[in-house]
Amino acid sequence: MTSTYFDSPELFGDPESALSAVGSKDLGATAPVGVFRRFKTDDHPNKKNGWITGLVNTNGGFVCGNWFNGKLAIYIPGYKQHLSKEQLKQIREQARQSYLSAQRVIMKERRFALDTLARLINNVCYNTLSIPHPYLYRKMVTPFKGTVFEFEFGVIAGSSEFAIIGNLLDPLKAKAGYFTLRNEPFPEGFNRVLLVPVYDIDGYLQTAEFITYDGEKRFMPCCTTKGGFWSPYDNPKPKAIGICEGMATALSVAEDQIEDKNNWLIIAAMTCGNLEPVAISLNRKYPGIPITFFADSDKPQEGKDKGIGEIKAREATKRIYGIEAGIQLPEFSEADTRLFRDIFNKDPTDFNDLRILNAIKAEFAFRMAQENLNTEGYHA
Repeated sequence: MTSTYFDSPELFGDPESALSAVGSKDLGATAPVGVFRRFKTDDHPNKKNGWITGLVNTNGGFVCGNWFNGKLAIYIPGYKQHLSKEQLKQIREQARQSYLSAQRVIMKERRFALDTLARLINNVCYNTLSIPHPYLYRKMVTPFKGTVFEFEFGVIAGSSEFAIIGNLLDPLKAKAGYFTLRNEPFPEGFNRVLLVPVYDIDGYLQTAEFITYDGEKRFMPCCTTKGGFWSPYDNPKPKAIGICEGMATALSVAEDQIEDKNNWLIIAAMTCGNLEPVAISLNRKYPGIPITFFADSDKPQEGKDKGIGEIKAREATKRIYGIEAGIQLPEFSEADTRLFRDIFNKDPTDFNDLRILNAIKAEFAFRMAQENLNTEGYHA
């Protein structure tokens, strides 16, 4: 954030007007000094491009902004329209110091979170077992050794050293209580938590995704996914790059959709909103290397003819190429969709669903062939 950002803020005497000026969808947002909070804005309702922090040396004042459009507003209790140049200069400096103070707190929290995550990976986690994690088993994928990790929730539950992660996975405690109360056995692999490390473009640990036995996902608190990614294997000199959303989709694409893995670098951006930042970073690191988006074919959003996964992929490819190109979508026939819906009670959307469907159909075909052999007999 450059200092010039604070040179011409709008000043307001009431909080709602200040928040409205930057496009906040939450006109009741507030934050004390040293605390940085984000909120959704009118220009991008699904993204938290807005921010707010308390204004130093005021009683309840705050500074807020919008990263997308660059707007900045300051709420000062008792603000009067006519201020001297010196007073305006002082207010701008207060806003800048407030922002920097909150950023220092954020960076301190982030360093602590990353240190905790590193200790978990190095001291507690183990490589995936020969018995697949329940999530991987259901997704029919097997990551290479050392690319994902596991740990047992019971090992860190109640630990002060890993409290930030234990609190994140607190729903497991509630589920354990549910099964205990009903005197039911815990599901297979209940205690096993999958950890998917997310790295930045330079290979530094940036955050991690935690996946429980039932597929519930959580990202490491106080960290950011923006620009970070996971890859099923390393390829320092790729001839082509494929970007997907999730880990299971990336593994499925690597196994089923490309002919020569030696030529490809397959990436999981972890969220559809991260497709564009990841694509920009990879395009800078590997200039001239073609990028293909293996997008999810989600249900179209209200008022639109495309799902959010395809929309974000098209936005990303337009950002790096100037045109909507290099996008592949999984194709599902009506029969495939009905079959998947009958089994899983939802529609198929991504390349992992396509992998699962193909496995199911292959199993059906095998069983029918076996039945025909048993009925007709084997003739050499």
